[in-house]
Amino acid sequence: MNAYKLIVFFDGICVLCNRAVKFLIWLDRKKKFSFSTLDSPLAQKNIGKNAAQSIVVMDQHGMIYKKSNAIRIIANQLFFLRWIGIIIGLLPVKFSDFLYMRIAKHRYRIFGKYDSCPLIGDPKNEERIVF
Repeated sequence: MNAYKLIVFFDGICVLCNRAVKFLIWLDRKKKFSFSTLDSPLAQKNIGKNAAQSIVVMDQHGMIYKKSNAIRIIANQLFFLRWIGIIIGLLPVKFSDFLYMRIAKHRYRIFGKYDSCPLIGDPKNEERIVF
């Protein structure tokens, strides 16, 4: 395991996901997060292939959080996003996961996708991306 508290697994070719990760890197001044794509060897080892439509967070104990629970965990770690975590926590999980999946299902059509992950190989993000 690395020195970071949480690993955020994201869809590397999704434009929305990449923008969200760039925003998280910018907000995460205490460097609580590292990031990996869902198709990385680290993801395959720890979460398998069943999370293709989901953001996944793995904590330092190996606990896996998916969909709206992953968003809640991320938001609760960052002061400026904590209100999002509170709102998600107030909603029934089935409802917040339903909303999450509606966005995830249409993310390529709405936001587009890359041929390959632009964050990988970018020297600015090198220390935050793990494989």
